[in-house]
Amino acid sequence: MIIVHMKNSIYKLTKSQVPAFEFKGTSMIDINSIIDRFNNDFSYNKAMDSLNSVNIAHGTSHDELAGFVMREQIVSFQVLKFANDMRPGKVSSISSAINMLGSNLIVEKFNTDRKAAEHKACYLNAFERLNYQKQSLFCAKATKALTKIIDKSGKLNHETAFLIGLLSTIGNILILSFHPEMHYSKHFVPHKYPWDIQKNITSVDQYEVAAELLSSWNIPKEITLPIKHLSQARNIDASPYIKQLFVGTLMSLTFVYAEHFNLENILDESIAKLIGIPLLDLQHIYKDCAKLTVDHLSKQIPTSF
Repeated sequence: MIIVHMKNSIYKLTKSQVPAFEFKGTSMIDINSIIDRFNNDFSYNKAMDSLNSVNIAHGTSHDELAGFVMREQIVSFQVLKFANDMRPGKVSSISSAINMLGSNLIVEKFNTDRKAAEHKACYLNAFERLNYQKQSLFCAKATKALTKIIDKSGKLNHETAFLIGLLSTIGNILILSFHPEMHYSKHFVPHKYPWDIQKNITSVDQYEVAAELLSSWNIPKEITLPIKHLSQARNIDASPYIKQLFVGTLMSLTFVYAEHFNLENILDESIAKLIGIPLLDLQHIYKDCAKLTVDHLSKQIPTSF
């Protein structure tokens, strides 16, 4: 039996309910243990290794600093966590975090901590790290782009939409880091969404894992709810951002796993109807976000988010 522990629940699967494959490691996923291990290894100080060739000058504007922080997924995670440690559940954007903390404090941490920083917990190989960097950044850009189009009232925060997309992939990193044999990418099934595959293996999907981690960081529900309920986006309206995240995630699958997910099959009229954007426009958004992500990763536009 595979047992999946979460803070408020225990999910169980018998072997007959799990797709046939041989587990090479443990058969238990303890979410609390994974979160503790992740938090220890990906502490604020150790998140700075991605900045090891950069010095940020004091006096850097808030906008420039926000763009710089949001270039790196882990740094964005940790700045948001740092701010919500001080004001639990209140800070839902990097700009708000910088305004609250002050740019000098952020700069001081970057330039002091990066010298000794290492990702001790980054058990992902270089290819997997690049895939999840690509997926998170693409999903962030797509979620923001879709939000800008459908936000007729102007009430939605576009930076929050970006962060929702960026943070949504963290559950993948936890599962791949500590239980890679149980991750959906090892068990692709034709015509099945990754979250359905993941749920068949462990009874919880990667987005529920992500939401559990983010909740432990006191990240606002405005961010955690659409991530937690992403797989149910067709049926429930848990957040004004959930449909954008869902469609952005679908697009990101084609961008990262083109051999498994064809754009024409992923984006169809039912998806266009769900989000209220013509199919042709969705295809153009995909192309724009793909180009922006490639440019961003090559650091041609380092402060853009």
